[in-house]
Amino acid sequence: MSHERGVGAAAHTYDPAALIQCLLMKAKMKPGVSLQEGLATAAPLFFGHLSAGGLVGELRDGSIQLPQDSVLQDAQIRLDILDLAWERSRCSKFECWRYGAIDASSAFGNSWLLAREDIFEFSLDAIAPCRGDVPLPSDLNASFKNRTLPMSTLGRGRANLIKKSFNYLNLLRMESPSEDAFKGRCTQVYGIVADQGTEKGVADISTMRDSEEFDAFNLEKTQRAFPHAMWMPEHLHIFNNALESAITQLSVWRGFLPKLRAVERFLQDYSLRMLFRATCLSEVREISQMFANYSGSHIEWRWEYLEKSLDKLIPLLGHMKTHLNVEAILKSDEGNIDPAVVKEARGALDTPFFTEFCLLVWSLGHAVYNFTHILEGCICHAYVWTSKGNFKTKAKRMFDLTGYKTCFWKGRMGAWLLVVGIPILEQMIRDSTSDRLQGFLTSMSDARRGAFVHIENAVKCSLIEELTQKLAFHKQSPYNSMGMI
Repeated sequence: MSHERGVGAAAHTYDPAALIQCLLMKAKMKPGVSLQEGLATAAPLFFGHLSAGGLVGELRDGSIQLPQDSVLQDAQIRLDILDLAWERSRCSKFECWRYGAIDASSAFGNSWLLAREDIFEFSLDAIAPCRGDVPLPSDLNASFKNRTLPMSTLGRGRANLIKKSFNYLNLLRMESPSEDAFKGRCTQVYGIVADQGTEKGVADISTMRDSEEFDAFNLEKTQRAFPHAMWMPEHLHIFNNALESAITQLSVWRGFLPKLRAVERFLQDYSLRMLFRATCLSEVREISQMFANYSGSHIEWRWEYLEKSLDKLIPLLGHMKTHLNVEAILKSDEGNIDPAVVKEARGALDTPFFTEFCLLVWSLGHAVYNFTHILEGCICHAYVWTSKGNFKTKAKRMFDLTGYKTCFWKGRMGAWLLVVGIPILEQMIRDSTSDRLQGFLTSMSDARRGAFVHIENAVKCSLIEELTQKLAFHKQSPYNSMGMI
C-alpha cells in the first residue's frame, strides 16, 4: 500500500493496482497537468455534461482523493527498485547478448540520460549442452526483448563521456547481485548504438582503475569496461545531420532555417495574421481564407518536424510574397505590432528562389526519409514495415503473420546498407523532385530556370558528398566485414 502522510501520520492509503493505473495515466499526460484536472476534463466525454457535472466538481475541489505528484514519484521509484531486484534475481539464470543505446535526451533537458537495451536472452539450461559444434537451440525472436533502463541524472554541464559512461555502468551495477556478476554483465555488452557525438566513446571507455598487469587481450586483466563492445553508428542522426550540413555549407543558404522561422513567426502571431488579411488580402477572399486557420509548427532540421512545417508553409509562401505589404501593415492603427517581425518575414520572402528552395529541401528530405524508412525495417518482412499505417497496425500484421510483434532483424540493416543501400540512396537523391517543383521550373524563364538548376545540382552534390564522408567508416575495419554477412 502507498499512502500520503499528514502531520506525522498516514492521511490516505491507496490500493496498489489503482496507484499503478494512476501512474500509467500520468505518464500519458503533460507534466504540468494534474490527475484531477485531466480526469475532470475527460469526465464529460464519458458521462455527458449533465451526468458528469457533480463528478467534475468533486474532482476539482478534492472531494475525490487522488494521489499527488509527490506520491506518484515515490511509487515510481519503488517500482524501479522492484524492477532492479527482479533483474538481480534473473542475472544468474540467463546468458545475454546486450546492445545498448544511450543518449542525453533534449526532451527532458540535457541533464537526463536515457539508456535502452536490446537483449537476446538465453536460459542457461538451454545453453549448457551447446558447446563446440553443437548449435544453440533457440528461437531468436522468442529470445529477443528490449527495455528502457531507469533514467539517470547527469547534472548541468556534466554531460561528458566519463559522466555518461559512469552512469550507464552504475545502472548495470545496480542490477547485478555481486561484483563478479557485474563484470559478467559488462562482458555481455556487444554493441553501443549512438550518434557520432560523445556517446560513441562509451564502447571503448576504461574502467578507470589502476592495474599493474594490464593486458588488452586478456579479459581478466583488460581495463576496458565493455571488452566485447563495439560502437555502432545510429544512421538516422547521420542522415539528418548530413541534410543540415549540405545546405548550410552553401553560403547563400546558410541562413535558410532562420528565414523559414521568420515567416513562421509572422504567421504564428494571430493578430498580425488577421491584420495581414484585412490590409493586404481584402480583395482576394479565397487566398485570405487560406490564412484563417493556420496553426504553428516547430521548425528544426529533424525531418519529422521539417516536413510538417514545409507542408504548412509552402502553399502560403507564394501568396505572401505577392501580397505582403510592409508599409500597409505598419501604417495600421494596431499598436502591438512588432515592425521587426514584419520586416524579417518580408526579407525572407524576397530571398531569390526562396519558395523553390523550400520545395527542393522538401523533396530531398522526403527522399532521405523514405530511405531511412527502409533501414527501420528488415529484409525478411520489408513489405510489412514499409506499408501504410502506424507502428501498432504494422505490429498487428506482423503478429498475424509470424506470431511475434517484431523481428529481431528489424533495424539491423548494416550489411544491406553497405552492399546495396548506399548506391540506392545516392540515386534517390539525384532523382528527387516533386510535381510542384516541376511546375515552378516549367513556368520559369530559361535564364531563371538555369540559375535554379545550378543551385539544385550544387545542393544534391553537397548532400551526396556529406553522406559519403559521414559513412566512410563503412569501408574501414571492422565495419567493412558487415558486407560479408
